Amino acid sequence: MLAALLFSVAAAEVVDAALPLVLASSEITAMGGSGLGFASGASGLSYTPAAPALRRITSTGRLDGTASFSRMAAQAQDSSDLTNAGPGYLRNSDMMIDTGATGRIDRLGSGIGITGVQVLSEEGYARIADGRFAIATGARDGRIAAGVAARVAWAELGADNQVDSFMGLGLRAQPDQRFTGLGAEAGVSFAPETHSWRLGLSARSPVTATPNHPAGSTDIDAIRFPWQAAIGGGWANAAARDTLPEGRAIRVGADVVVYGPVEDGVSLAPLLNGAVVPRGRTVSVSPRVGGELEVWPQRLRLRAGSYIEPSRSQHQALRLHGTGGLELRVLHVRLLRGIIDHDLALQSAFDLSERYQRVGWLGLSFWDVGVVSADTPPADERR
Repeated sequence: MLAALLFSVAAAEVVDAALPLVLASSEITAMGGSGLGFASGASGLSYTPAAPALRRITSTGRLDGTASFSRMAAQAQDSSDLTNAGPGYLRNSDMMIDTGATGRIDRLGSGIGITGVQVLSEEGYARIADGRFAIATGARDGRIAAGVAARVAWAELGADNQVDSFMGLGLRAQPDQRFTGLGAEAGVSFAPETHSWRLGLSARSPVTATPNHPAGSTDIDAIRFPWQAAIGGGWANAAARDTLPEGRAIRVGADVVVYGPVEDGVSLAPLLNGAVVPRGRTVSVSPRVGGELEVWPQRLRLRAGSYIEPSRSQHQALRLHGTGGLELRVLHVRLLRGIIDHDLALQSAFDLSERYQRVGWLGLSFWDVGVVSADTPPADERR
């Protein structure tokens, strides 16, 4: 059925690839998507290209390296509706992956990351991914940071929903059609000398992913990522800003994300189930709020948040999401006379709404320079 539908789609129609969901690291997902006020290193790379120049307060040296990996999934059930297309287009499972790595020397940082979504239905499958390579720099001792990124949008569709699996990621070698496109992204972050609050701005250009060869196996004209803009702020108490904290660290933040329109856009999930539903014809706005509390000093953080998912599909209402999760610091590694001096944390997150349940079964965060104690020399001296 899917193959026949793909041949019949009008050439003027494109798939609206905007998903006004929180598609980010476990850290940002658990805080309701309020990421611009907290973005730093690899965990914030999916929100702003300024993230490679931003660091955690415990990262005190001239060198910095971070990495993160998050996998969140929703199993096939009657209550799974990824694109908020309506109760008639359910019974699809989906999976999101966000991963990246960053490095920084003094004020200059760079990073590479990817955020991807896979959808399986009874009639077929689709994968959509957004990769980025970012370069960022900071000034005024990190109080200002700015970055730019080159983006690669990639998608594939297939009429066969049988996929091979590697570490639970789900891979397929021969899709019916692949789409690729290029775009750009920019971001800037401002913080005062006290670092009690931070303001972030980011913007993404539209990206049109077209078939890899003119005579494709489908009549879909393109898969389009609309332009996107966001503004957000965060506040942290003294315990969250000090390398020698006293008390329980607290962070709170709020973002507003705006998604542009897609002319003649259609919804992906109904397409995989044999129907064409208009989607993304107008601008969408998603407010987000969240926070974090350190309940076990320098060890365990609890997070919670909420956001509004605007409806981009025709005749559907917006959805209110509730999120939460935790981060448990489990390991501090110091090798090669301090050249490698990193913390490793396990993370978990969930995102719940009407006809939408996603749980982060696996999240890892790896960042530079762990707990700084009173008798520990400065990181620059250790190196």
